Amino acid sequence: GAQVKVVDTGPNGLNFRREPNRSAERIRSLPEGSVYEVVGGPADADGYTWWQLRDPADGTTGWGAGIYLRRVVQP
Repeated sequence: GAQVKVVDTGPNGLNFRREPNRSAERIRSLPEGSVYEVVGGPADADGYTWWQLRDPADGTTGWGAGIYLRRVVQP
């Protein structure tokens, strides 16, 4: 249930994938600075640690590489 923000992706955003690996189908790109709920993981593949995320806007779930995610600390 932790929340994470997309960071260090530049203008291309984070590839949001159906499975936790670089060759999996890309659902869409998640914009820099956007926030998502962690609902699964971790999974290690292709040299990355992957986390399953849920988009709060539409409920879509997919996987993102943890190197581009930072935990959002609630005050």
